[in-house]
Amino acid sequence: MTKPVYQGSFTTGEITPELYGRVDIGRYQTSLARLRNFIVHVYGGVSRRTGTILLGEAKNATKKCRLIPFEYNSDEDQAYAMEFGDKYIRWWLPTGIVLTTGDAIYEIVSPYVEADLDDISWVQSADVVWLFHPSYPPYTLTRKDHNDWTLAVFQTVGGPYQDENTGETTITPTLGAEGAVTLTASADIFVASHVGQEFRLRQRVSEVEDKDTVTSGTDVSGTLGPLSIWGEWELVTTGQGPTVSQWWEGSLTVQRRYNGGAWQDLRKYTVQRDRDLAISGVEDEDFAEYQVMYTIKTNAGDPDGTPSIPISSMTVQLHSKSATKISSVRITSVTSATVAEGTQTSAVGEFGTATKLWSEPAWGNTYGYPRCGAFFQDRLFMGGSKTQPQTIWGSKTGAYNEFGISSPIKDDDGITRTLTSRKVSRILSMVPLSELIVLTSGTEFRISSSDNGVITPLNFNARAQSYDGSAPVTPEVLANRVFFVQQTNKEIRDFAYSWEADSYSSTALSLLSRHFFIDNKVIDLGWQRWPDSILWCILDDGTMLGCSYLKEQEVIGWHKHETQGLFESICCIAG
Repeated sequence: MTKPVYQGSFTTGEITPELYGRVDIGRYQTSLARLRNFIVHVYGGVSRRTGTILLGEAKNATKKCRLIPFEYNSDEDQAYAMEFGDKYIRWWLPTGIVLTTGDAIYEIVSPYVEADLDDISWVQSADVVWLFHPSYPPYTLTRKDHNDWTLAVFQTVGGPYQDENTGETTITPTLGAEGAVTLTASADIFVASHVGQEFRLRQRVSEVEDKDTVTSGTDVSGTLGPLSIWGEWELVTTGQGPTVSQWWEGSLTVQRRYNGGAWQDLRKYTVQRDRDLAISGVEDEDFAEYQVMYTIKTNAGDPDGTPSIPISSMTVQLHSKSATKISSVRITSVTSATVAEGTQTSAVGEFGTATKLWSEPAWGNTYGYPRCGAFFQDRLFMGGSKTQPQTIWGSKTGAYNEFGISSPIKDDDGITRTLTSRKVSRILSMVPLSELIVLTSGTEFRISSSDNGVITPLNFNARAQSYDGSAPVTPEVLANRVFFVQQTNKEIRDFAYSWEADSYSSTALSLLSRHFFIDNKVIDLGWQRWPDSILWCILDDGTMLGCSYLKEQEVIGWHKHETQGLFESICCIAG
């Protein structure tokens, strides 16, 4: 008579046949040889999975579509499964598809064709979703109501840019009507994908000045300027002679205005026979117009009637020093490979002056676009373009579309950094935890500051944590753990911080159930948090796997689900 074996739970789920004889493994005692269409519960039991509800048909049954979650406020029915298909987007609630006010299916046009859908990644902030794809510029998808969404190209300011030109090709900016700027290159550089993006120019701004000489013994009023000024400026008077008999007195007012607006007093000075002025300042808010209003009197002789000392004159000088000016021009049209039209987003230093110091946009049809992004420390980070696969771009703090830098650089300026690794590994995903986790095709990185504080352009520390490599499948996060598909698409890894090692490491979540993945690849992930914590996986053969997971109770149980049809995409939303 066979002696029955006690089995207290099924928390390991179905295991690979290669482990059927491994009775020495602790988790063998809680495993199953076969589990189909049953769910492992976090308490250890199993039950037959629930059925499914057909909410409606996708737009085109003959073409692939992909589901992406959007959760704004699930308590108010603002959690959606977004249906991305061939050049369209639709929205689904747990109760069915979203309709227009006229009861038609609500949808908007998107740029993504069917073949692009697998490479879309996204990040959400409140009611806006940023969409990334290596072949398309980033887009923002903004919700205003159930049936009111807007898709727009995400337009950046102040970069990011490619490395500065080191060749002999020059760009000459010229000013056209109504502030338009024409950029003329000495060689072919402009392409159609530059439209909507910025070029950066670095020019030496020439020294300018205006000077008046006052010689009358009575009050003389005048105006210096206006001068267009950027950078360091100074106001200098020269008139006090070697003796007290040579004197001048009066008042001077420095005025400033922007963009042709009203003049505003910046500084005012009064002099009575006792000094000359040497006043300086810095104008860094792009170009401004400066002028000096003055009323001055020079001496006509000593008060005792002594004849006047020959020429008691003085000068007033407004002077702008030469400086290097970094400007940017947003391209509005490309006339030819050597000529482009644009508008100034940061004022041009000097029109008509050629410069070799220019940078073209970091992204475009030629260079590709970032394939992923994440919000971290109130910055938007992006990375992984075709020609800069290991480069990360970070926005200014609190300004997600601004990537400019200052001189000298400031802590809240934009960030551009390239990761270093043993081999070229494309950035595929970013996950914000207590540190920014960056998953590449060959290495897993943690991004932090050197003092474990706030990341800045000068305090950016990227440290490799492991070398498992990631596949281009959007990872899932549970608490402080990241679950990602390994580079082969045949392994799920659990990536978490270890206090003992003071680093992140990953373990193979699917190790004991590897038979599910031998002949198939993982193409999509979704995390169900309640009533059981389950990581759902879609395989390329149309089957679905689930992994019930509760680390603190040692629950890691795999189960397979089969239907009369095939699964091609999954997302999990509250509802």
